[in-house]
Amino acid sequence: SSAASDVYKRQFVKRNAEPSTPDIHLADIQPQIVRGPGHSASKEHFRLEPFMEGAKWDRSNRGGPLRLDGKEFSRGVGVHAVNQLVYALEPRYSRFVALAGIDEEMIGIHHGSNLARHSSVVFRVFVDGRLMAESPLMRVTEKPWRFDVGIPQGSRQISLVATDAGDGSKGDYADWVNAGFIIAK
Repeated sequence: SSAASDVYKRQFVKRNAEPSTPDIHLADIQPQIVRGPGHSASKEHFRLEPFMEGAKWDRSNRGGPLRLDGKEFSRGVGVHAVNQLVYALEPRYSRFVALAGIDEEMIGIHHGSNLARHSSVVFRVFVDGRLMAESPLMRVTEKPWRFDVGIPQGSRQISLVATDAGDGSKGDYADWVNAGFIIAK
């Protein structure tokens, strides 16, 4: 009998510089569309599916503080992947900035280390349907992915997508923190 061997695939990515703090935070503006488990098209009104929460502004999806990489953040949006947030773009918006990652609240849950191993999310930013930036596959406790996306003049919509990375959505509590728009000077 031959010994089984595990094959590991490594991916090395270079992180962008830390993005600026937004002039306008996502939590301060009304999205056009909110889609995902437990979501309807309104920021205030949700049709919840069992065990699914709608997007939470300035809170994690489970209702606690937004926590990434051992730090708490006061501003952001907590969602449960698969999720899409769509915002109208104003001509004065020059860039979208955010940190994105899996909320660390999962680690504090009873037997959290077992649950946290399921968490996996890929974050994507689309402008007018065109992919502008995406993260690698993210896991809990990883440093947040840094988004600093230029918005082409004349653009109408930005879509922020948190996917389940193709392996189901168990534990995929995704945070967009310090997320929003830089105003053109």
